[in-house]
Amino acid sequence: MPQLLYFTFSLQTNNSGDNSSSIWVGLIIGLIIVLIVVFFIAIASSQGKPASAKETKIQQLHPKKVVEIGTYLWGLKKTIPSNTLVTCAILEKEFVFLKASSNIDEVEVDRIKRDTVYQFVWDTKLQIPHHNTLGNSLESISGVLANTNNTSKMENYCLMIDCGVNNDDRRNAFFEFVGAGSKEKAKNAASLLNRYTKVSVDEKNCPNCTAKIKREATYCTHCNKSLGSTQ
Repeated sequence: MPQLLYFTFSLQTNNSGDNSSSIWVGLIIGLIIVLIVVFFIAIASSQGKPASAKETKIQQLHPKKVVEIGTYLWGLKKTIPSNTLVTCAILEKEFVFLKASSNIDEVEVDRIKRDTVYQFVWDTKLQIPHHNTLGNSLESISGVLANTNNTSKMENYCLMIDCGVNNDDRRNAFFEFVGAGSKEKAKNAASLLNRYTKVSVDEKNCPNCTAKIKREATYCTHCNKSLGSTQ
């Protein structure tokens, strides 16, 4: 009888040891699985971060404002394809022009000092050549703009930049807004950008088209409206 009790006790002890070992093995396996899952989640997160965490070119500039100025037509120093969408970043002393890129980030294509910009003018593609200050004939400017985009219409609205240190360094650049709302887009872009151009003491911005005019003027020759009219 004592031998039987001893055998029973030994068997229970062994079973208890086996159960404890099984529990520990299960805990270790579970911990390993958790660590593997955490590891792969961390890898997936790190691979997804660069696109959002990396600063774009515009963000690196820390601009005051960013304005979409339409598709490029003609006039920037760096040659880029016409119909390229261009954005203007307004810095403390410069306007920086950037084009959209296939890798999401923007590519800088030109810089113009703010104090050399006379004005941003908006008008239809048909009429915008009349605002050029280059001394070129209307026919030559109109021809250049007409040939930059065969699918565009002359009634689309455009934005023109008039800049230069002096008359010998004068240059114009042209951009086009297409589709619905092109008039409002061109008008709003010119209005916003003209707030950051340098206005001389004898000039003011037209309340209708924001072009620079003589301070004593009562009629704007750019939009052909009296200063009391907003129609």
